[in-house]
Parts: sequence; structure tokens; C-alpha cells
Amino acid sequence: MKQLVTILMPAHDVAGFATEAVASAAAQSWPNLELVAIDDGSGDGTGEILERLAASWTGEGRRMVVHSQPQGGAAAARNAGLERARGDFICFLDADDRLDADLVARLVATFDSDRALVLAAPLWRYVDTQGRPIGVISEPGGLRHDAHSLMVRGPLHSATGVMVRADAARATGPFDTTLSGCIDLDWFVRLMAGRGTAAAIVPEPLADYRKRSGQITADWARMEANWHRVLDKMSEAGEGLAPDDLRRAEARNLIYWATLAYQGGDYAAARRLVARSWRRDPRAALRDPMARVRTLAAMASLLPRPMHDALRRRAGGGA
Repeated sequence: MKQLVTILMPAHDVAGFATEAVASAAAQSWPNLELVAIDDGSGDGTGEILERLAASWTGEGRRMVVHSQPQGGAAAARNAGLERARGDFICFLDADDRLDADLVARLVATFDSDRALVLAAPLWRYVDTQGRPIGVISEPGGLRHDAHSLMVRGPLHSATGVMVRADAARATGPFDTTLSGCIDLDWFVRLMAGRGTAAAIVPEPLADYRKRSGQITADWARMEANWHRVLDKMSEAGEGLAPDDLRRAEARNLIYWATLAYQGGDYAAARRLVARSWRRDPRAALRDPMARVRTLAAMASLLPRPMHDALRRRAGGGA
């Protein structure tokens, strides 16, 4: 029998998306699979949908478990899933996203090729609310990473599709329930830190990351505050970044937060964040084509409103 893989899926008020997410898990070509779904206090019928879907997970090598709990947030839901996971590997899936059918098999093969790996991840296609690709594929920032480069290069654009060794996950301990953002990044950094292990990026888009309103990751100020908390935790653990790495990491993230601010219509904040990025490390912005595009978008917000709105509509509303 092939190794068991647990797909861990927290879910909160995703009634319109959960069926697609579960179907993408059920369609995996890997023969030995369980899905652990955590309904985190949903009020829109998500829990009932998951229970109905679990009844159809029948047959050899397939098992779906649904656990419902009062709303505790993403970290608490992931912790409940970790407690129930039985697999040799754990693969994360957000309940509004989707996995390609060969993702699990592809990542297990990546682990089998390198015993030093504790984490493997795909590239992500960004899709809209309807699940249609918006023409953006995530950047890998390199194909092999340690804890520091997870912070500096930012290769993990989502938890969806990320697979970890279960024994390393148990040794890492729970997700930090005091964080309101960067929850997955913090846990992945702790998974990697001080172990002499590595993370691999499989350079293929094997998962869909759905962009929609109301996501935690859309709040730039929350993301900035929590990213700095993760940095502080790394320093307290003796894993702080070197000054040059810190400048690069901050410059890259300032452009990302500027993008979130721009997409949310906070153009003044977008301009401030872009300016801070260029002051922090102008070389990082000069080397990154997307940073230059986002800088131009933020600066375009200074144009008269009708001109800027026309440009923004033509670009599809993004930075």
C-alpha cells in the first residue's frame, strides 16, 4: 500500500466553494488518501455541505472526516486538523481553492527523491471568484529554500498545495493562534528552522488560489503587522535575518503590501509603501519587473480620478 497522505482543509463560510475544493481532493491520482475537513463555526451551511460530501468518499484508499467546532480562526482550525491527521504526509487545502489531480503524486515523488526535504510546494495559478484564471502564476523565488529564504524570497504564496512530512509537523507543534495573519508563514518557518532541512518548489502550477473579497490576506496593514511579528519570533528563537537579507525581505514585502492597498482602493497608502520599498532597497525594485509595474500603478493614482479609473479598468483593477 502506498503511503497515506492527509489533505487538511479548514473551512469557514465557504458554502459556495467547498464542493469544488473537495472534488479536487477526491480527484487526486494518489491511491491512499484521507481528507480531514474542519468546519470552523460556519454559519452558511458549510458544515452540512461537508457532511454530505463525506458520504460520497467511499472505496479503497479513500476516507473523509468532518469535524465541526466553534469559530476559532484559521490557526485553531489547522491545529484541530493536525490532531486528526493520520497520514505520512500532510497536504494543506484552503476550502475556496483547488488542487490539480496529480498534485499529491507529484509532491510525494519530490519527497521520495530527496530525504532532506520536509516541505514541498507547487506554483499557484491565481483565479477569480468564478474559478477563471486571471493570467497570474506565482513566482518561485528559487527551487530550494531554507527558513531564511522563506522570509527573504517569499516562495510560498498560499498554504494550498503545500505538503509537509507528518513527523516534522508533529515536532513543530501547533499553529500560533495569537496571529491574525501570516499564520502559515510562521508555522512553515518554524517547521524549517534549525533542522538542517530544505523546502522544494516544484516549478509547475498545480493548484488554484482564488482571489476574492474578504480574505485575511487582502488587509495590507494586518499582513504587515503580522509579518513583523513573525520576524520578531525568528529573532527570539535565534533565527533572525542578516541586515542585507532583512532589507531585501522588507523591500519585497512593501511592494506586496502596496499592491494590496492599491487593490483595496487605498491609493495614498500604496504610494507610501512603494516609496518605503525603494528607500529600503532600490536594487530589489529595479531587479523585479513586477515591482516596477506596481510602482507605476501606484504613481498613476496621482492622475486625475477619471484618467486613473480608466487606466485601472483597462488593467483589470490590479496593481
